[in-house]
Amino acid sequence: MEKLIPLVNRVQDALGRFEREEGISFPRLVVVGSQSSGKSSVLESLVGKDFLPRGSGIVTRRPLILQLEYSPRGSEIGVFSHKPNTQIRDFSEIRREIEAETERLVGRRCGISPEPIRLKITSPNVVDITLIDLPGMTKVPVGDQPHDISEQIRKMIIDYIKDKNSIILAISAANQDLANSDSLRIAHEVDPQGERTIGVITKIDIMDRGTDALSMLTGKLYPLALGYIGIICRSQEDINRQKLMHQHLEDEMNFFITHEKYKHIANKMGTKYLSITLNNLLKKHIIKSLPVFKKKINERLRNADNELKNYGIPIQGNRDFQGVVVLNIITAFSGAVSKTMEGRLASEQQCELNGGAQIRHMLFSIYAKELMNIDPFNAVSDQDIRTAILNSQGIRSNYLIPQDALEILIKIQINKLLQPSLKALETIADYMKSFIKDVTLPEYQVYPNLQNSILHIAQGVLESCNKPTNEFINEIIENELAFINLDHPKLLSVEEAYKRAEIEYKDLLRVRLENASNVKAGWFSRSNPVNKAPEIASERETKDMFFTRNIVISYFNIIRKNVGDYVIKAIMTLFVKKSIEKLQNELLTHLYLKDNFDEILYESPEIPQKRQALAELVTSLRKAAIILDEIRDMD
Repeated sequence: MEKLIPLVNRVQDALGRFEREEGISFPRLVVVGSQSSGKSSVLESLVGKDFLPRGSGIVTRRPLILQLEYSPRGSEIGVFSHKPNTQIRDFSEIRREIEAETERLVGRRCGISPEPIRLKITSPNVVDITLIDLPGMTKVPVGDQPHDISEQIRKMIIDYIKDKNSIILAISAANQDLANSDSLRIAHEVDPQGERTIGVITKIDIMDRGTDALSMLTGKLYPLALGYIGIICRSQEDINRQKLMHQHLEDEMNFFITHEKYKHIANKMGTKYLSITLNNLLKKHIIKSLPVFKKKINERLRNADNELKNYGIPIQGNRDFQGVVVLNIITAFSGAVSKTMEGRLASEQQCELNGGAQIRHMLFSIYAKELMNIDPFNAVSDQDIRTAILNSQGIRSNYLIPQDALEILIKIQINKLLQPSLKALETIADYMKSFIKDVTLPEYQVYPNLQNSILHIAQGVLESCNKPTNEFINEIIENELAFINLDHPKLLSVEEAYKRAEIEYKDLLRVRLENASNVKAGWFSRSNPVNKAPEIASERETKDMFFTRNIVISYFNIIRKNVGDYVIKAIMTLFVKKSIEKLQNELLTHLYLKDNFDEILYESPEIPQKRQALAELVTSLRKAAIILDEIRDMD
């Protein structure tokens, strides 16, 4: 339990820059205050040493992640993460290193950077705490400061304290109105209920005579769930005459113990109480957050490890290994296409039809329905039927309807089946091209040339299977047109056709009697051009028209069913299945060539960089996971 905070510090050290890059937020104490609030004095009091840069304007220009670790033996040592092998015992040197590392990144001017500096201080005079010191808030730019410096600082502070794992250490000076405290105001934006904000009131000893900070310290002015702690800052005179820190802490406690207004709360005031309180707060917060922590680290480790595997290892020039890679990718691509078409890669996350299911829907629901919706006489009127019969008779007087008229009308209807069938093939072909393009493999991000080659060959396979399928569909229609089988066993019989014609003729007469003006279009015409059939059809002609139409509809329904069945089978067999069967062989034939391996397995320049970055991330996450596993049975 006592080593909980140092263990988490080790996890943070293991992650290094990835903590920020990966958005992994550990429980942390974030110190927030204006430039004149005494923020630096609070931190130095917690450490017991002068080690922070001092001066006018913005002194803290980069976040300082300060890890304090108690060590019962040994001297006070500081170690920076950017100099892990250098132990610094002179704290004035620590100050100079903070200044130098800040200038290295942001220069000598007054710019700021969110890139943190990490400093670990081990000492027998500290308790385990990890704090993040941020630049002090300012209202207006001064000197060389950027014109938007206040907004830059504000954004940086919000980025750190908005996280639910951040405990906000809001520093406010007692000699200023608490209602105008910059630190409390910005903390309220992200923590409106004050549940994770602890107030620190500084400069209590320099308040105007006759005033006190009791209402502040007791939370009457601005309540916080974690309360307030009063601190006495060292004066500039104390700093100049190098007043020892232990002497300052003794004087601080004497101030609270002997002060008339504060002596009854003196046991909850001062730097030592602040240290213990922060230590307990941080430990409780860590214990509460630990399960989520471990889960997030392990999940990111698995994801990063899988991502790294997708990038593989450098293989340029190694023909044998290149061949294995090409073969595996071809097999994976062909397998993904085949399994999706067969429905073996179905997923609960899919909310749309995909692969074979989508093709089946296109054929059996859309295409088949489109065929059934074709009206054989949507552009052929009764008058057209009568004209066809009369034209087939010529100068002869036929007792029966000429077969030529039936065949002409039937062929007109059969031709209507060709375009929907070819359109169905075109739709399936377009879908297959799109589907194959959407089949992605992790290796594609590493080998873009190989992806392009696979897609090019796959498109060629589809085109090679499209042509014979198109020809077969045309042959289906041509065969139906070449021979009209009026002896088909399912064709409406002559007797039944005449029987229906008689019924339809009687219905027509009834309509004429009921409303002489309500006559079917095409039967009568006010004009009678010389190339049109006679204006009024006789009873015989009318019945023949009905008879012919019934026969044509019956035959068309038979052919429509046959064509729909043949076309669906042709597309499924000659196009879809044939394409899948040919795909892997064509890919192997054109890609599995050793002379082409370097070209198709070319890596773009950023790939080695990404691979290296992922390898470092996996190493860091693995170290962090091992450290987290050391924390057991925290009660």
